[in-house]
Amino acid sequence: MLDPECFDRATFCVGDSHVGPTDIGTIDEFTSILAGLVEVCASGDGFGRGLTPERLVDLVESGTDRPSASRDLDHYVEAQVHGTVDLARDVGAIVVDPSFVGSRVEADLRVASERFGFGLVWHEGSEVGPAEIPDHFCGPDIADLARRIARDDGVVDAATIGRPLEAFAFTRPKPAGDPESSHLQQYKKLWHCCLALGGPAAFDATRPSPLASATMGRRTRGRAYRSVRQPWGTP
Repeated sequence: MLDPECFDRATFCVGDSHVGPTDIGTIDEFTSILAGLVEVCASGDGFGRGLTPERLVDLVESGTDRPSASRDLDHYVEAQVHGTVDLARDVGAIVVDPSFVGSRVEADLRVASERFGFGLVWHEGSEVGPAEIPDHFCGPDIADLARRIARDDGVVDAATIGRPLEAFAFTRPKPAGDPESSHLQQYKKLWHCCLALGGPAAFDATRPSPLASATMGRRTRGRAYRSVRQPWGTP
């Protein structure tokens, strides 16, 4: 969650920038972005939220919308912030997956939060069971991978996917990307399945609530932030 001043040095596009989108703009020249959003909503289910062009216009004119999780992996507005993003100056809060509650990741983020003065917000998370992953979605090997790395309760979430990757040696990104059969691509596909096919994370009485442990509610650089449970989904 960036400071609004970052808008002044950001560009936007409808969809992923690596595919060469034609709907691009800036915060002051946003017409092309709005046109692209109307095209996305022409199906009647824009962003997986049932948005029609008419409802999109209503939301834009009213300036309000109730956040809701979306599991649409392919439609979103991508933002590119040009120049340095400074944690102390530009970041108001970092939104974190609740699977990292109580982990080293949370501990490190809390140290950074106190040092640089940004807040932590926990979104509702996403988890999936291997039986919910069909062979046709990302290939027949992904469900097998999910079964191998799943938690003791048979569920896969962000932390479950990330943990085995800690043992992978870092290699520089390749211009053409990693081969489809590579380990990194397999884990990425499993993450896609977790987002597209999964549901919100469940918390039991023995597991700390991400909402209760959120480092929010303080005033950061003159801006008030409150504890909220944010959806992880796209706009």
